[in-house]
Amino acid sequence: LAENADLLVCESTYLESEAVDARKNGHLTAKQAADIAKKSNAELLILTHFSQRYLSIKEFVTEAKEIVGNVIAMKDGDFVDLPKRK
Repeated sequence: LAENADLLVCESTYLESEAVDARKNGHLTAKQAADIAKKSNAELLILTHFSQRYLSIKEFVTEAKEIVGNVIAMKDGDFVDLPKRK
């Protein structure tokens, strides 16, 4: 579904340290979202839908950037410019 996407929006409710909770509750970690982006060759990964247990969403970007380079995190109501299609 995400193959060669210009932009992939993916929920990442948890960090990898809470992977058990993520699986139990039917959510993804930032690492899992990055794995999807890498395998699908997505140009830009946007992480969203974070658990309220985290005070900062910067950790999500840090975790995902270990796998893919072009990552941003957005909260509900944030806007992003869509990348120009190649």
